Amino acid sequence: MSEAKGTDGQKQPTTRSRVARDLTAEEVDGVIADNFVAILATVADGQPYAVPFIYGYEDGVFYGVLSPGRKVRNIEQNPSVCVTIVQTEDTAKRWRSVVATGRASWVEGVLRLGHALNTIRRQYPGNPVRSAPGLAALKGFHMLRVDVDALTGRGTY
Repeated sequence: MSEAKGTDGQKQPTTRSRVARDLTAEEVDGVIADNFVAILATVADGQPYAVPFIYGYEDGVFYGVLSPGRKVRNIEQNPSVCVTIVQTEDTAKRWRSVVATGRASWVEGVLRLGHALNTIRRQYPGNPVRSAPGLAALKGFHMLRVDVDALTGRGTY
């Protein structure tokens, strides 16, 4: 327990903790389920590269739609990736994070693409970003699949 000064200038106890702890499996699942934006980290030619992406998660697999560019080239060169989700409260004084490492690949085939897109749409709270209906929305994009090898979580609450 830490202390803060009250309006009278006296020290007041607070329940806020700055000490991180491991999250339980249920808490990790909750962070993944409660969010829809993560950071995808890739590495190629010895250079790390990290970008945000909208994800869907189901049965140990993250899905995301990626536009062409460096992240796609990196994955094609080195499919080892890291997905990080951060959830904060109280202007980031309280936080939880989930880190997943795994192997990236591209989803192909109409049924698999449809499943991946529906997984993302279930997780995403807003309207679809692309205006084209169904799989036409994916034209020119890559459907990412990350099979999770390791999943950990830490947090202060």
